[in-house]
Amino acid sequence: MERIEVGEDLGIRYRKVSEEILSRSRNELYFQMPYLGLALSSLSFVVTTDFSLGTDGASLVVHPKVLADLFSRDRRAVNRFFLHEVYHCLFRHIFKDPPEDERLWNLAADMAVEFLIDDGNFRSTPFSVYSCMIFSYFTGTEN
Repeated sequence: MERIEVGEDLGIRYRKVSEEILSRSRNELYFQMPYLGLALSSLSFVVTTDFSLGTDGASLVVHPKVLADLFSRDRRAVNRFFLHEVYHCLFRHIFKDPPEDERLWNLAADMAVEFLIDDGNFRSTPFSVYSCMIFSYFTGTEN
């Protein structure tokens, strides 16, 4: 783990902690799913306050507060998020032009990815934590 110096800028400290969380998540996923090694290691990490969580196909983009909240709920929820985004890249969901109803396309892509994660029954990804967040987002309800 990288040492954080006392006098460091708060933004740098948030970035380092966020990158450490993501790096450990990637390692845990790799040990359970070594066949995804190349896919897991292909995404760089971008820590920003301009976006919550997601990927552009080249980077895993995270807001440090959102990532910290997810990690504090259950560190395995970060694993699930990481794997969710990797699957979107593998299935090229983010590279396809969405149909007219983009919200429906996003929901369908998320459901497909979540089904695969749930069906895999991986120890490192809790069941339906991220699925509940997706449902809440699209329905406007709280779980």
